[in-house]
Amino acid sequence: MNQYELLYIVPVQYTEDELAPIKQKVREVIEKAGGKISLEDSLGKKKLAYPIKKFFQGYFLLCHFELDGSKLGLLDKNLRLTEEILRHMIVSYEPKSAMKLEKIKESMRRASDNFEITEKEEIRPPKPIEKPEPKIEEKEKVNLEDLDKKLDEILKTDNLL
Repeated sequence: MNQYELLYIVPVQYTEDELAPIKQKVREVIEKAGGKISLEDSLGKKKLAYPIKKFFQGYFLLCHFELDGSKLGLLDKNLRLTEEILRHMIVSYEPKSAMKLEKIKESMRRASDNFEITEKEEIRPPKPIEKPEPKIEEKEKVNLEDLDKKLDEILKTDNLL
């Protein structure tokens, strides 16, 4: 059995109370395909990067499950046919052990040399670098009346081309 992660988007036409039956329907589709769910989570309501089926916002729902790889196509097809789901994505998922998570955190700390990390693991953005302002050469200021006179002279000529 392989570990998979399913992220699916439900349109905002449904209220948060109406999400429970949709979650149950997805759970049944996974279990019908022979999967075993280990985690279900709601990531909340978010704005979509582009409209999908004329919806600009959606509820993002996450699910981790175990499933035999041969039945993944059937699950994907059934999720595509579910009308309540705008989009879904299934990816292979490797659960991280505590030791792997600690290594990842350590490598992130090393990579963020230009960020200041406090004792409480708060990450603060780097201080802005002060750049000297470029020197702008001051040109002679043009008198507005002179400009109007020149414009009138140009417009009085017969040949504008």
